[in-house]
Amino acid sequence: MNDSSETPDPKGRPAPGAGRRASDPPLPREDGTVSTDSIVPPVTVVSPEPVVAGAKVKKPELIDRVVAQSGVKKRDAKPVVEAMLGVLGEMLSDGREMQVPPLGKLMVGRRKEVSGGEVLNLRLRRTGGAAPGPKDSQPGPDESGQEPGDDAEGAD
Repeated sequence: MNDSSETPDPKGRPAPGAGRRASDPPLPREDGTVSTDSIVPPVTVVSPEPVVAGAKVKKPELIDRVVAQSGVKKRDAKPVVEAMLGVLGEMLSDGREMQVPPLGKLMVGRRKEVSGGEVLNLRLRRTGGAAPGPKDSQPGPDESGQEPGDDAEGAD
């Protein structure tokens, strides 16, 4: 006899469904119809919520936000922002990993040359909460010109 607890039919065949997996197709009945009892219902796979990108931020808006947050004049901020974007672009093209607080740790995952440029897949790891607020709520350099947390060489 087989391992199944079900008894065979009078002709010596195993009982329907004995030794079968849920993924096996259903067996036909004696009248030729197929039982739907053994069909496993489909399973819906639920994945994490996708990240939906917001509106695209272009360079003029970025410059305006820097001006609003820093309090510097737009004519002073624009060349600094443009230079910063150029330096970041060069470093990413070189595949350099960057640790840029409060933005986070930025790594180039994959790089692909395409006609007219390159495609970089980047990973950004952020820790803590959201980006800091306006400049007046951020600690700035003290009288010595050092940022808080920066140690002078040879200190201690």
